[in-house]
Order: sequence, then structure tokens, then C-alpha cells
Amino acid sequence: VTRWLAVMGDLDNGSASRLVRLGRVLSRHEETRRRSASRRLSQSRIRILARAARAHPDQYAEHEEMLLSFADEMTLKDFRRAIEYWCQCADSSKAEADADQQRQKSYLHASPTLDGMVKIDGLFDKERGETILTALDAAMTEEARASGASEDPRPASARRVDALHDICRQFL
Repeated sequence: VTRWLAVMGDLDNGSASRLVRLGRVLSRHEETRRRSASRRLSQSRIRILARAARAHPDQYAEHEEMLLSFADEMTLKDFRRAIEYWCQCADSSKAEADADQQRQKSYLHASPTLDGMVKIDGLFDKERGETILTALDAAMTEEARASGASEDPRPASARRVDALHDICRQFL
């Protein structure tokens, strides 16, 4: 589509690409398209709205009326700032939704094996995973300081077992 528009419209590829992206946004958001067609919005405001809609299509659809009211009521400078702030909020909402989804996917299995050992397997969300890794690193470093060894020759996996054991014993 972009190449065809560039050739048929006698446009450079960048301009044709921008028009295609704008057309896709307008095709998805009826009220924005209507106001754009009626020339109630300047090209600058349409571009600002289109960037926001491309970055956050679901949230844009949900807040389209509010964002269009900003376009009607604010100076261009204030409008740009308001949309930037809205995008930051939309990003944090998405980040929170992603974190919640990770928390829901988290699990920890711990079960004894036939020979009396214990097998542990888990998947943790980012926050809990970072907490666990930090605690294990701290416990491994403390263990090395206590033994006076600058480098433990055992593999990291063996040192993590001792670190997790130490953390659990301290808790109990």
C-alpha cells in the first residue's frame, strides 16, 4: 500500500508511510476519523492523537472522547503535554497488567523424590524473582565471607542450594 501510494500520489516513501499509518489509525477510531474529516482538528493534533492511538490502541479506544475533548479545549502546547502524560499513564497501566499476568503465571513445585531428596521447580514474576535472586546472592556472599574463601570452587548451583537452605533456616 505504501509503495503504491508513493507512486500514485507522487510522494516520497516517508510521507506515504506516514499517511498509511494515519489511515490505519483513523479506520479504527470512528470519532477521531469524523473530526479529522470535518477539519475540526489541525494536522498537528491529528498526528499527536495518531501516535497515541498507535502506541496504545485499546486504551485510546476507551478514552477517545476524553482525548478529543483535550484537542478541542487546549492550546497545542498543553494538548501535547496532556497526551504525553496520558501515554505515560497508559504505559504504567500496561506494565501493571503485564506484572499481574506474570504473577498469575507464577508457580513453585517442591516434592520429595524416591531417594529422599527434594526437587524444586518454579517460575516467578519479575518482582518476586528479583527478590529471590537478590536474597540468594546476599546469602552466597555472606557464606563466602564467613568461610574466608574469596572464591568457592563449587558450581553456582551448589552454592545456591546452601544459600536457600541458610535463608530457610533463618526464617524458621
